[in-house]
Amino acid sequence: MQLQPIDSREAKADWSNLLHRVRAGEAFTITERGVPVAELIPTGANRRRTGVEAAAQMRVFMRSAPNVPESFIKTAIQEGRD
Repeated sequence: MQLQPIDSREAKADWSNLLHRVRAGEAFTITERGVPVAELIPTGANRRRTGVEAAAQMRVFMRSAPNVPESFIKTAIQEGRD
């Protein structure tokens, strides 16, 4: 399923039409200033992410996240194992 990008302001301004299009089978990625923030897909679409898509989204997240010290990550991993 191909998601079409749509800015959040545009989505808000034309919400009724957008929902009609989703009911018809279209899917959208809602963005704010070009950054994806949500996906709007038809109910029951059961869209599974591919490994490539998941990795791409993780790269985007990692670029936007603050740097975290390696010691903090190791501690968090260890605490998660307990």
